[in-house]
Amino acid sequence: MFYTLRVCIHTTGRQPNGMSDNHVSVFLLLGENEGSVRLNMTTEEGDRSGVLVWSQEVYQLSNSQITHFDYRLRYTMQVGALYAWIRSWGLQRYVFSGGGSGCRFWVYTLLLKLKEIQYLDDGLPEDAWHKLSWQYSREAAPRVIEIKQGTWLSLKEWEDEWE
Repeated sequence: MFYTLRVCIHTTGRQPNGMSDNHVSVFLLLGENEGSVRLNMTTEEGDRSGVLVWSQEVYQLSNSQITHFDYRLRYTMQVGALYAWIRSWGLQRYVFSGGGSGCRFWVYTLLLKLKEIQYLDDGLPEDAWHKLSWQYSREAAPRVIEIKQGTWLSLKEWEDEWE
């Protein structure tokens, strides 16, 4: 069970201007010193189709994190229940827009869906949208970026792609 979602902004490397490329993932915090389950919407180089990777971690904070934001649920939730909700919403069928920051939109959408089923308080997805609208770095001040909105495949399109 988990009660807190941790939105983690990771560095994926330094750019020549001192900024970091970022990636965003979600950690479901399982309890004090009990590790986490990471939800990582990612893609292969040259392919815009998203792959949602679930992984059990012994840590709650990644070494690659630049910053993170914690969102408390109104009620505790089973990891398996979130898995079922994500499948029912079709969030595993994400297609990145290209140009970076698509992982931010996926995370925002997950938070919005949790608000719709009354697990997050009003205003929290909007707070996340604001915080996700920045490119973060360990060496430079954050700067505003545009969040690229991906799309979702229909169930048939997704099944056809994975055959």
